[in-house]
Amino acid sequence: HFTTHDPHQFLLHQAADSDGSPIPYRLKMRSPAFTALSVLGEISQGWMMSDVIAILGSLDIVLGEIDR
Repeated sequence: HFTTHDPHQFLLHQAADSDGSPIPYRLKMRSPAFTALSVLGEISQGWMMSDVIAILGSLDIVLGEIDR
């Protein structure tokens, strides 16, 4: 089962696995900030450190969402 929730600026992805009971045995939540930060290595290859800081700022991440 996969659902999305879109309040204002971000899209929160949720995936739940269940055996048919109302309580899931596995729940995953991933914010777009986590996804954006995970591709930073690929985006920043070949750039100087000062450019990487500007790239990081353009990704519009919220660090509080990363540790979810």
